[in-house]
Order: sequence, then structure tokens, then C-alpha cells
Amino acid sequence: MRSVAGAVNGVAEGHLINASEKKVRSVLTAFRAKAFQQALQMRINAAEADFSLVDKATGKPLRDKGSSGMTCVNINGTSPEPASLSWEAGRD
Repeated sequence: MRSVAGAVNGVAEGHLINASEKKVRSVLTAFRAKAFQQALQMRINAAEADFSLVDKATGKPLRDKGSSGMTCVNINGTSPEPASLSWEAGRD
């Protein structure tokens, strides 16, 4: 907001809008982009915090159980099951 005030205060009387509008618009566009970027980062951080590889009941890390070894039947015949993640509590 200091940049906006500076743009407005730095123009001659009688030319307030014409002389400052472009600078104010530019400053506010940069501010809007920065605010949007920060909001997205906060959303990403919250999502990452919700996705934990720790068993909440025991506090132990979860480990990959691997593939199930199943096959899928499709129009081209059979194929290995598509990769999927499955996690279980680790043992120490």
C-alpha cells in the first residue's frame, strides 16, 4: 500500500488519476499475484500436512506393502494390476 500511496502522492495536482492510474494498477496486479501465490502455497502446505506416512494410532512410520500380484482383464487380454500405493504400520 505504500507503493500505491507513493504513486498517488508523486503526481501533480489536477492529474491525480491520469498520472497515477497505470502505476497503481501495476502495483495492485503484483500484489494480487503475490497474494494468490501465497494462498496456493498455504493450501499445498495444508494438504501435505494432512497426508502423513505415520500411523496416527501408534506414531510409527508406514511402509509400502507392495503390489498385490493380481492381474486385470481388459480388451487386450490380461495384464498386471496397475500400480497402486498401499501403506501399513512399520515394525521395528
